[in-house]
Amino acid sequence: MKRFIAHDDFGNNLNLSGQDFIDFVTAHEEEANVFSLTQNVWIKTWRNLEYHNVLKRLKPFHIKTVKTNYWFARYLFNGKKHKIYIYRFNTESKKILLDFYRDLFFIEDTWSVPEDLCFFNGDELITGTVSHEGICCTFLDDLQVPGMWETCSSSQYERIKIHEDSRKLN
Repeated sequence: MKRFIAHDDFGNNLNLSGQDFIDFVTAHEEEANVFSLTQNVWIKTWRNLEYHNVLKRLKPFHIKTVKTNYWFARYLFNGKKHKIYIYRFNTESKKILLDFYRDLFFIEDTWSVPEDLCFFNGDELITGTVSHEGICCTFLDDLQVPGMWETCSSSQYERIKIHEDSRKLN
C-alpha cells in the first residue's frame, strides 16, 4: 500500500492538479470499473447548481447510492450517515469526472461538487481519497500515478468494500 505525500518538508500542501490529476484518473482505467463520490457536507447541496449538474451528468453511470456512517478513512458519529454515490467507471464517465474536477484535494476553497473520489475493482477498493484532509492511498503498489508517494502499512486504512456482487458492477 502507498500513500500520497500531501505536505512537503516546509509544511506546504501538495496536490495532484491539472495534467497530474488527469494522469491519476487515467492510471485507474486498466484496474477500476467502479468509482464513488461522497456527498459534500461542507455546502448546502440542495441549493448548488454545479453539485446537481455533476450528479445529472453522471446519472447514466449510476449504480446505486448508499448511506453509511463509515467510508474510506471517514467515520461519522451520533447516527449521522454519508451519502455515497457509486458509478460505473469507463471512458464516458471519466470524461465527465475530468469536466468537473481539476484537483485531487481541495485545500483552500471548499468544492461545490461531491468529494472523496474512490476507485474500485468490482466491490473492492483500489484507491481512496478524503478530499478535505489531503488523504489518498492506493492498495495497488504497482499503480503508476504521478506525485510523491510513500509505502505505508495496510493496517492504517481499511480496504472497504461496496458489498455488492462485483459481476453486477461491470
